[in-house]
Amino acid sequence: MNHKLTDLISIISKSGYISRLRDRLWVPFFILVLQGMLTYHFLVQGEGFLAQNTVLSSVIIFAKCMFRATLWISLAWWLVALPQRKGLYRVLASLLLLLVVVVHLLESFLLNVYGMCFSHPVLLVLAGTNSQEAQEYWNSTFSLLPFLRPCIEIVVAGLLAFVVVRVTQKHSYATSSLRRSQVAVLGLYGLSLLLSLIILAVPTPRTYEWVMQFGTAFDQTISPFDRVVWNSIGFVHEKHKIEDAARKMHQLDLGNLQVKQKRDDTAIVIIIGETLRRDYLHCYGYPLSNTPHMDSLLATGDMIKYTDVISPAGNTIESLTKVLTMQQNESPKPWYEYPTLGLILSRAGYPVYWVSNQESTGALIQPLSIIASLSDKVAYANARSIDGDRSETSRYYDEGVLKDLHVQQPSDSSFVQFVHLEGSHPEYYRRFPDSFKRFSPKDLPVFLGDERDQIRADYVNSVYYNDYVIDEIIRRYSKGKALIFYFSDHGEVLYDDPNQPHYAGHAVHPAGLSIPFFVYLTPQLRKDEPQLYEQMQQCRDLRIMNDLFTPSLCDLLGIQTKYTQPENNFFSPTYNKQRRRIIKSLGKTLEM
Repeated sequence: MNHKLTDLISIISKSGYISRLRDRLWVPFFILVLQGMLTYHFLVQGEGFLAQNTVLSSVIIFAKCMFRATLWISLAWWLVALPQRKGLYRVLASLLLLLVVVVHLLESFLLNVYGMCFSHPVLLVLAGTNSQEAQEYWNSTFSLLPFLRPCIEIVVAGLLAFVVVRVTQKHSYATSSLRRSQVAVLGLYGLSLLLSLIILAVPTPRTYEWVMQFGTAFDQTISPFDRVVWNSIGFVHEKHKIEDAARKMHQLDLGNLQVKQKRDDTAIVIIIGETLRRDYLHCYGYPLSNTPHMDSLLATGDMIKYTDVISPAGNTIESLTKVLTMQQNESPKPWYEYPTLGLILSRAGYPVYWVSNQESTGALIQPLSIIASLSDKVAYANARSIDGDRSETSRYYDEGVLKDLHVQQPSDSSFVQFVHLEGSHPEYYRRFPDSFKRFSPKDLPVFLGDERDQIRADYVNSVYYNDYVIDEIIRRYSKGKALIFYFSDHGEVLYDDPNQPHYAGHAVHPAGLSIPFFVYLTPQLRKDEPQLYEQMQQCRDLRIMNDLFTPSLCDLLGIQTKYTQPENNFFSPTYNKQRRRIIKSLGKTLEM
């Protein structure tokens, strides 16, 4: 038996493969070290991933994760050992190392800044944006600090790999230990290959199902590369599903649609803000007077302020695909399998208009454009290409939507107007003209003493300008009968997360989810329908999550579909006041 093994090793050795496996052992070692570091940070920083806060359970989970990583490490080892030509080997090794480093930097950034891992919802959010928007958001949130630790880890892993290189080279020149090293290399590689085959045969289908169902990639068998691979596959599948659903969405079945009483001569206006947290509005208690117009409207009583409304997600796409469809947080199916608010209102006999100051396209797919496309008429106030110009001298402010608003015409009985603003989206200083630069850092109630003060002052000024735009929209409808809603898609963290004191941006955090919500009834509508005004007043202090906006508005307008459930109408006494507000977004869960 020993003789046969010796002969086998001799045959394999003559091909040079064993020598290449030994000499190139540093590549899988480098990957192993980085995967181990990333897995450790993932278990420590990722929210809600550790079932038990014990050392033993953590060690077991870590071991399982690293067991899974052997698949990718074995594959990398096998690949770099294949080419005999050093030039080809160096190219292949460089590409592998580049991929490993990019994954390490990406996941470390996501964990450090957002407390989440790589997932296909993250990819869908990225696919729904464009290069200019991404650049603006990156400029507003970028810091070298989150990259410091992963860069140090890459250097450490490189130094350890260099040690492995020196050790393997030493053994390669020691003839007496040649046979022993060959046996050791073959044994190590065989074990690695066996573990990989076991992993492929058992946990992978379960892992894939987990990714598809929950939008993340975590169970007790997941490695960082698994998250990249399976979530990328999940993203491609999801993209194809959305594109296919978009072509069929106008055909969705609403059941036996009934309209109890269609409102005559009434404009239904839905203004959707962007990145506006309610505690930064003066009318919600902020010390600086940045909402003078809304303050005045509230004083007249025509505008009603809702005190405790949150968004269903901390980013635009995840939030509005719930707010503007019949999908809710509890819904078992994705948003594109539910009818949109615009589709329902159109089927109910309301002409539907949509005007937006946001982009019409994304890098790969734009769900909001799909939702908008179901309207009777769509206008993009400042239409730009995917890489549209937004230079310092070419900004597109929200008042651009005013020219495209549909206002009451003599022939109108009633209609619906959606208005999608850019609001306070990063970079904040781009969202208002110089004439609205009213507040400076010295005016802020809390002074941080660095560049963060100017960024917060810019945000306050964007709120000030947003107040003006909302008032101008309301003015267009104030003479007739109009029911106007205003809410933001989500809030914003502004250096007030103690875990991320230098972060400003979107987040699954109370500041990133608390939004303003207003209902405005024009004087004529308030006079003609005092019961409607009283109804809207009675629910202003309810605890509400805005994923119920579509069923609530439909029920309010007397539109009944197969999706109608009285407990989902927060404008009605039948609303389920005990409903839990659980936000699940980008792999994180928060209850408010």
